[in-house]
Amino acid sequence: MILMSDDSPLLENRFQVEKKVINKPLLNALKRYERAVTSLLKHWNSLSDAQHRFQPGNGKWGLDAVFSHLMDVERLTLKSMNQRVKSGKYRRPAFKHHRRYALLSLSLILPKKFKAPSVVVEIATDIDASQIQKTWQMQLLELHLFIESLSWQQHANLLFKHPHAGALTAKQTLGFLYWHLIHHLRQIDAIKRHPAFPYQ
Repeated sequence: MILMSDDSPLLENRFQVEKKVINKPLLNALKRYERAVTSLLKHWNSLSDAQHRFQPGNGKWGLDAVFSHLMDVERLTLKSMNQRVKSGKYRRPAFKHHRRYALLSLSLILPKKFKAPSVVVEIATDIDASQIQKTWQMQLLELHLFIESLSWQQHANLLFKHPHAGALTAKQTLGFLYWHLIHHLRQIDAIKRHPAFPYQ
């Protein structure tokens, strides 16, 4: 299992993002997700091109497809939140939303497989492995700037609609992204344990 180091460099240190005062629990959720992505990208850089592109079977995801999927989920999530903010239409979270988020988190933590939403389930065929780190870092910066730009009213309301769990707040959405990434670490480990996985 890949360990998520707490001392990974934070994104704002790397890009020298101008900070704004935002809700502390929201900022902590953002930092946790950024550390997880940074650690995973370090692991990506330690692998060879052959390891990036290895497929454990016909139609099975390799490491490049898993990383591309994680990036796609983050990109589509940010796009959805941006659309909500631009619409100016907000709803306050109720108990049912907190309950659904708790169930979503639990489903991602447990070692079981479940069908991904059709919007992100297709295997990419045109993945540029050499660009994954650069693309993800810039995409993560966009997420960071978006979260920092939220007003107190915006981050307290429902901003993202998960296909299965329903509407989530900004903090819950960051939690979903984090646990979704952790969920796929088991898949990454399984690919690397495959008997035909390249040694280098």
